[in-house]
Amino acid sequence: MKNVKKGFSLVELMVVVAIIGILTAIALPMYNIAVKKAKTQSAIGAAQGFRGPLMAWHDEHNSFANLSFSPADNSIRMRTLEGAQINIGTNLPSQRGLEWTVETTGTDTLSIFVINFDFDNDICLPCSGRWCIACELDETCTVEVQITDTDFSGAVNPLIDLGRGENSCPP
Repeated sequence: MKNVKKGFSLVELMVVVAIIGILTAIALPMYNIAVKKAKTQSAIGAAQGFRGPLMAWHDEHNSFANLSFSPADNSIRMRTLEGAQINIGTNLPSQRGLEWTVETTGTDTLSIFVINFDFDNDICLPCSGRWCIACELDETCTVEVQITDTDFSGAVNPLIDLGRGENSCPP
């Protein structure tokens, strides 16, 4: 009578567990980077939705004056001559751990509108940044994005490689 073994040996099971561990160690960091890129791209996309309305506003007024930001509903509003507040574009999305702020600056020849997006460190450490539109008086507008590099000291930050420019927003 032959002794037929059924099942796997302990060594075979340990090899399978080791392979799964190695694959997990490779995949987890890549997954985390993909999640951070998605969060950053989402914020950039939301800010990008204001490009058309802001350019139209600048074409009509030659500045970003009379625009304000309402943190209560994350909306950018214009003040009419009668003092009414009218939303332009759609509201910036509300997300847990994400704060939006807006700032405007300008000179005689250049108007700048900046939308800052700031994630809590426990949500997404290197995902914060700023979306800028700079319009000159000749109506040429450029849009630039800067991602804050806080997590990759000395190393290449994969979030910067979004094809949107690096450290190009005005201070």
